[in-house]
Amino acid sequence: MGHYFKERIMTRNFWINILLFFFLELFFGIVIKVKGGNLNSYLGIIIPELIVITAAFAYTSLLETYNMFTVSCVLLLQIGITMQCIVQNEAANLTLKQSAILLVSLAAAVIMVVIHMKLLSRLETRTLLIVVTGLTLLAYLFLLVAGRTINGARAWFVAGPFSLQITEFIKILWVYFNANVFCSDRFSDFKKLVLAAGYFLLNALGSILIGEMGSLLIMLALTIMFCILFIDSRKVLLGVFGCGALLAACGVGGIAAMLKYGEGREDLGGFVLKIYNICSRLRTRLVVWINPESDPLNAGYQGIRAKQAISIGGLLGSNHRISLPVAESDFIFPTIIMNLGVIIALIVVVLFIVILVYGIKMYLDSWNDEEMGIIAGCVFYIFTQSMIMILGSTGYIIMTGVPIAFISDGGTAMMVSFIMTALIITLSSGSSFDDVFIAADPDRPLPARKEGTGKDDRRGRKGQAKKKEKDIYRQL
Repeated sequence: MGHYFKERIMTRNFWINILLFFFLELFFGIVIKVKGGNLNSYLGIIIPELIVITAAFAYTSLLETYNMFTVSCVLLLQIGITMQCIVQNEAANLTLKQSAILLVSLAAAVIMVVIHMKLLSRLETRTLLIVVTGLTLLAYLFLLVAGRTINGARAWFVAGPFSLQITEFIKILWVYFNANVFCSDRFSDFKKLVLAAGYFLLNALGSILIGEMGSLLIMLALTIMFCILFIDSRKVLLGVFGCGALLAACGVGGIAAMLKYGEGREDLGGFVLKIYNICSRLRTRLVVWINPESDPLNAGYQGIRAKQAISIGGLLGSNHRISLPVAESDFIFPTIIMNLGVIIALIVVVLFIVILVYGIKMYLDSWNDEEMGIIAGCVFYIFTQSMIMILGSTGYIIMTGVPIAFISDGGTAMMVSFIMTALIITLSSGSSFDDVFIAADPDRPLPARKEGTGKDDRRGRKGQAKKKEKDIYRQL
């Protein structure tokens, strides 16, 4: 068994990756020193980061999935850590904080993979949908009762020095729900739309109550993506877009009516007041996006400072830096341009495109339809959320407060990024995950997994080949 694992993990690519990132660690250490960052904190983070990098490449080699996907994720993580050491150069506990985030996120990813393989992959579709819906409802109720309001959203649970953004975990539940609805032939196209709409409305209601609309925008965009990928009937799909356009028009009209109705009134309360406040924030963001100079000292201040930071960055970054609000999270991308230059910023964008391209390939290699949906949801979530934040922070679209995967500061966001990445790697491996069980104990039965459930059993090419290899291995 030891020889088997050694052959699978200790490959040429594995050692090349480890050596490459060792030199990258040295290179970014020099960058941090030149840019006046916290080099001592960076040196303290290197060991936990190397543990994460080694685990990622070892797992990728073990399951024989696409190396470029993991390389892109780890490169983004390296850039993110570098930027945090530059931006938070005066933070006293930066080493402890970033090390804890990395190790806890790695542990969370391992636990989630085990939960999926041992529990979630064995549940029947209807049972899983009930469980996910119940957990989503409990999450919102928990936030309403025990949540902490930070930056206008009651999305956090705080216990002493520790905090968790619970709405980040709802993203994982959202992926599981939609994957098991849209990728199952147990439901007609119409019923899929009804179930997806019901779950979306549950999240919309919860988001309004806690005042957190950024994640809901991502959910809406990716629900449309699921419809495009997994609705077979063109008539139904056209109907969806027609209804969506009608609802969008009604939504714009409703927002305008609510703003007119609530303007200057002091008798609003409860749910109506929450809706009015959300509509008011949307109007403010739209106005400052179109013309940030209309309120340069308040609502438009962040956008103006971001544009100034971008203008002084140049190709390789500038040593003449200005202070940016929430530079470690919301405006991390303009901060990258200012400190490291346009070239590194473009590399970040290219890395997310690589994640999308290889994520699509991994989506095609998955074991069954439900797992195809989980991979698609995770890949598009990472890509869409990050690109929306990149475009928003640079002024190309309206700003939303969502994190850039692997780069923005935040333990919960990093944890969810690690979990989604681990699920993508695991589920894209075809049957090679099962080979690990066979190598450990050839007589042990494989974990129960749902077979492909689509009309044409859409198991990917790699999955088909690995299944044949598994059968031959068992015969030997």
